[in-house]
This record gives sequence, structure tokens and C-alpha cells, in this order.
Amino acid sequence: MVGPSFAKEIFYTARQFDAEEARAMGLVNRVVKADELEAYVKKYADTIGGKRPDDDRYHQVHHR
Repeated sequence: MVGPSFAKEIFYTARQFDAEEARAMGLVNRVVKADELEAYVKKYADTIGGKRPDDDRYHQVHHR
């Protein structure tokens, strides 16, 4: 997924990449600050599960 030049760099150097490098290479889709991670993951999981905060079904389940 990262392309041949990045794949070679990863393979030959075996170095660790910081978050921004990983994003630029295509290893990750996005970078989220640590203090925002829990809220981001919750919102993302709700989106995957089809429960959006602006959806009435979300409020029925989460705000009883």
C-alpha cells in the first residue's frame, strides 16, 4: 500500500517512523492527538456501527 520506495525504506532501515511520517507514507489514514483519541475512537466506532450523534436512534440508546 505504501509504494515501492517507502516499502524499501521500511524494509532496509527497519527504523520507526513518527506519526506524521507514517501518515505521509500511507501507513495510517490519520493522526489524532493523544488527548483527543478516546473521543475520536468512540465517534468513529459509532459511525461504523451506524449510530451517529445526530441520529435519533443514537440518543435513544445513549441518553436514557
